[in-house]
Amino acid sequence: TREEFLAMPSKNINSVASTTAGVYQSDEGKSLNMRGMRDGGTAYFIDGQRVIGSANLPQQSIEQVSVITGGVPAQFGDATGGVINITTRGPQSQYFGGVELITSELLDAYGYNFVGFSVGGPIWMKKDASDTTGKTKRPVLGFILSGEGSTEKDPDPSAIGTYKVNDSTLHALELNPLRPAPNGSGFVRNSEFIHASDLQKIKARQNVASRTLRLNAKIDFKPTENLNITFGGSIDYNSRHDYIYEYALFNPSNNPLVNENTWRVYARLTQRFGSQGADAAKSASNIKNAYYTLQVGYTKYKKVTEDDTHKNKYFDYGHIGTFNQYKTRTFAPGTVITPAGDTLFGYVQTAYSDSAMTYTPTYVDQNGNTVDAPNPLESNYTSYVFNHSTNPIVNGADVEAGLGLLNGDRPTDVYSLWYNTGRQYPSYLIDDKTQFRVSTSFSADIKDHAIQVGFEFEQRSERGFSLAASSLWTRMRQLANYHLTQLDLANPQQVDYGTYDAFLYNRYYDASQQKYFDAQVRQKLGMPVNSTDWIDIDAYGPDFYTLDMFSADDMLLDGNNVVSYFGYDYTGKRQKGNSSFDDFFTKKDANGNFARTIPAFRPIYMAGYIQDKFDFKDLKFNIGLRIDRFDANQKVLKDKYLFYEAKTVKEVTNFTHPSNMGDDYVVYVDANPNPNTVVGYRNGS
Repeated sequence: TREEFLAMPSKNINSVASTTAGVYQSDEGKSLNMRGMRDGGTAYFIDGQRVIGSANLPQQSIEQVSVITGGVPAQFGDATGGVINITTRGPQSQYFGGVELITSELLDAYGYNFVGFSVGGPIWMKKDASDTTGKTKRPVLGFILSGEGSTEKDPDPSAIGTYKVNDSTLHALELNPLRPAPNGSGFVRNSEFIHASDLQKIKARQNVASRTLRLNAKIDFKPTENLNITFGGSIDYNSRHDYIYEYALFNPSNNPLVNENTWRVYARLTQRFGSQGADAAKSASNIKNAYYTLQVGYTKYKKVTEDDTHKNKYFDYGHIGTFNQYKTRTFAPGTVITPAGDTLFGYVQTAYSDSAMTYTPTYVDQNGNTVDAPNPLESNYTSYVFNHSTNPIVNGADVEAGLGLLNGDRPTDVYSLWYNTGRQYPSYLIDDKTQFRVSTSFSADIKDHAIQVGFEFEQRSERGFSLAASSLWTRMRQLANYHLTQLDLANPQQVDYGTYDAFLYNRYYDASQQKYFDAQVRQKLGMPVNSTDWIDIDAYGPDFYTLDMFSADDMLLDGNNVVSYFGYDYTGKRQKGNSSFDDFFTKKDANGNFARTIPAFRPIYMAGYIQDKFDFKDLKFNIGLRIDRFDANQKVLKDKYLFYEAKTVKEVTNFTHPSNMGDDYVVYVDANPNPNTVVGYRNGS
């Protein structure tokens, strides 16, 4: 009950439920395991609304928490472990309000601060018709509003504390992450040379602060004694930095930012029939306390995980600085046959080879301004290699061999135990769910039986988008110049160098291999799309690139995808409308590229039930029947081996089939060049 909840030391719903026998919770505030099931087997309901997302509410708004671990009534379903049913507080006939303030700032290292409030009462009162004196009034319209906000420096601290690298030591490691190797060749990580004296034991973990805001509101409209209309809704917003154990020692500043938001609204109509309460007990009717309820609700949950400095600036995630790769022609003695058929001797170009590379930890933006690279701590690795290498740096392989970083790289691990300084969180993730729910029920006491009949309908929608943002730079290098890897051997250019002739080749333009991204970059640079100039992707800043410069196939690249999505497109835009299974293979965008649309997961859930509660001597019976129907509402292949319709032996009548081929065998024909030639049959698998 509300009074018991307010007296408990915890304000978390799960922690309240965990006090019930048969319910396990690993730690304060964590998820629940009921009767040995995984946490996904627990179903939550708030005021009749099935919960998706967060079930947390302001403590002051809760009237009752019911935990059902066994003998689940027929009115609840879709749960394999148990049910937690939460009822929120309704408006009162008198005004009330209160504020609660809590802080631990002066008493411990965990920085817990909390403020909670509730206020409510009648908005409109009118005379009670049952009171002949006319002095008694009843509330016709009332409200309640509850809320709470909290901040925590560490919402889940260790009981024995943890360790950090001293600030001065960590700062020195960030500025100078490398040192010359003891054997005189290459470099090693400075972070592998710290001592116990460089560590400090701390109580609260670093950069895991959590900020929460919760609101719950309810309005009751009761125009007559037997009719009640309720409007309600709640919001639960949480912003926090998730703890990554491998970041904790050298890289806590890069814990990912998580913004999580759940909001729900509902409207409920309750119509009662006949006498109620004490009057019903005096009634001679066999049917008492009869009423029906109709409720409509909508819930939306969205969670975004990102780097807190880059957010949706996707190309900032992996950018280390500006690299300029220089190339030169390489030659070898050989012969060339001219178009006229003459054989000429000289030095023949064999390839374009890397000759030198330069680097600056800055870039020139689209306005012509010189800007520092967005990941300065990662840039320090590369700067150190370029500033201290005794060997010439010719290409990216030389940079990485010295433990430097190219755009898209991240620092290597410390003894394979800890992630090194400056390692940026690499991904941008969206989890997006909605739920539309309609439920209705009828209840009545018929003699000694409490009968309840109900029906539920839910349309759910689940969408997701995941981008390996730091990998975009590697992908761009893969896509650019993909069609320029060969020499145009059919068109040699003879150059007289005196004693010997040299034969040069331009790059061969293979239009069939050119990627959409490459063409977009050339257009943005003002170059002809069919030019054979080599594009140096790393010579341009992160503000030069956008996701719509890629095609969907550029991002997916035959299964080597840097993006995963459903209900969104490959650029992270929410998909409008629906798409068929066939659309993924056939639908193209305005630029003629395959759109690769993947629809949201939109399952449909329905249920109907009837239950009866009655007493027989000293025994209480709760008997019910419930039918649940789950429709994944998702197309699958009729034949797991085929994307398109196939014909069976029975359907193909213009061939004489072998007698041992069954009527349901699938017929395979030669696709090219003889589509009318049968090449085989398939029976099942």
